[in-house]
Amino acid sequence: MLFVPSLENIAAVSVAVILYNDYEIQHSLKETLYRFSPDEQWKNVMRGKMPNPIVSIPAQQKIMSFLKPIHYEAEKWKWHHRKLIGQDIDWRITSKLLWKTDGTIARFETANFFIRSDILDIRNRFKLACSYWKKESVIAIWKKMPESLCRDFSETYSRDEGFEEIDWNVKIWIRWYTEEYTKNSRKEICLSSYDWNAISLQGELPLKSTPEERLEIIRRILEWECDFHTARFCVLFLKVDQRLEVLKTYPYQVLKSYLLSPCQSLFIEKANYVRNDLSEAHIICLLHIIYCQRVVPDWEDSDYVKLLQEFWSIIPNRHKESVKREDIYRAIELIVANGRSVLSTENQFLFHSQQNVELNVTKCCEYINRRIELIQLFNISEEF
Repeated sequence: MLFVPSLENIAAVSVAVILYNDYEIQHSLKETLYRFSPDEQWKNVMRGKMPNPIVSIPAQQKIMSFLKPIHYEAEKWKWHHRKLIGQDIDWRITSKLLWKTDGTIARFETANFFIRSDILDIRNRFKLACSYWKKESVIAIWKKMPESLCRDFSETYSRDEGFEEIDWNVKIWIRWYTEEYTKNSRKEICLSSYDWNAISLQGELPLKSTPEERLEIIRRILEWECDFHTARFCVLFLKVDQRLEVLKTYPYQVLKSYLLSPCQSLFIEKANYVRNDLSEAHIICLLHIIYCQRVVPDWEDSDYVKLLQEFWSIIPNRHKESVKREDIYRAIELIVANGRSVLSTENQFLFHSQQNVELNVTKCCEYINRRIELIQLFNISEEF
């Protein structure tokens, strides 16, 4: 099944993006993490920006429900690009991001815009072009760069160390361009040696690869833990008939991607398909993600309380018994039985940090990462 947003959602997203780019709203979100903002102060600012006589109350609520996901997308883009274009990515840059109708960033088109514009300096434009494998742009920018800068790049990336990991693809490109690799071996080297990450995965090279090559790239990425955003793109990038195969092989990595727009409506269907393939630890991690990172922070782009209730109903009984020994079980039990009404006492269910909801989300992510690392170490030890 393809992910096709409704006309109502398309309209709401377009308005939400315009409001999100408003300078005052950006200022209210400046000190927040990408999951939500403290005290929901941005809502008051956003209500003041709404064209009230034109937009109905339900429509306003729909528009506002997309702000957290949109903020998440923008902050993820900034995080993934911070070592390519600098840590200080401000409103001047984020206001130029290009958005899809489903509320996600059109990363390839956005990269093309920045590569061609003068918003970034030529050094960062070159690195961006290398990372997105924009062959024509890489060559054009290289020819425009001062000889001293070309020499600096060549000297820096001729070594096997002394540069950021994300710059590995810059090294590959410079060696490719200087013909260290022969013409006949370029395709093979690109696919096998390229550093596949959240940026390069959405570049030009995968778009020009065969479906089989794309599947191999995605398998390599999902083999080790990747974030929600990268996992989601892996799912969306696959042919429809390949998605079930990958879901069966990497159930946890793929399922967590269905907790992001525009995929949530299919989460239960896919979870039910692989419910007997999920490990106890993976089920516990998914419960923490849904509860701590979606229900408690009050994300409104989907009904996460209902999703949590339905997910609990399909978890095999043997795993439910394990969950009952976890601290989170009491909250799960109450929400499954009573729904959203118990959330007025949410502070008693901040398992990872009692300080505030935002820090609880951060600590939850750290907890999940530690748990997944233990699973990976255990799997490696079993191989030997």
